[in-house]
Amino acid sequence: MATSEDYVACQPCFIKGSVTFGKGCIIHPSASIIADNGPIIIGDYNIIEERTLIQNKGVREVSGTFTEATLEIGNFNLFEIESTIEYCKIGDCNKFEIKCKYCMGKEIMRIN
Repeated sequence: MATSEDYVACQPCFIKGSVTFGKGCIIHPSASIIADNGPIIIGDYNIIEERTLIQNKGVREVSGTFTEATLEIGNFNLFEIESTIEYCKIGDCNKFEIKCKYCMGKEIMRIN
């Protein structure tokens, strides 16, 4: 288990590339956070459950190539088991259900 003042990462989890965690984040075993084509910035008090994949592949251009971009995740989000997030901008207070998938270029904001 990796811990700091800011977050707890239960092993085995996989974190690759430039990933920044806010305070109070919890990363469950078998979660993968992969910054392939740009950094991932995760806000405060997010919970990332087992077998969740958060991956920054960058922004797909019309030509089919990918451009580096930052994947930003707000505060107080819950990523349930086996959810998949690939380059999105995510706001605050969202819940991603079991096995959901959000890909490429979507912007997800909580609307009251």
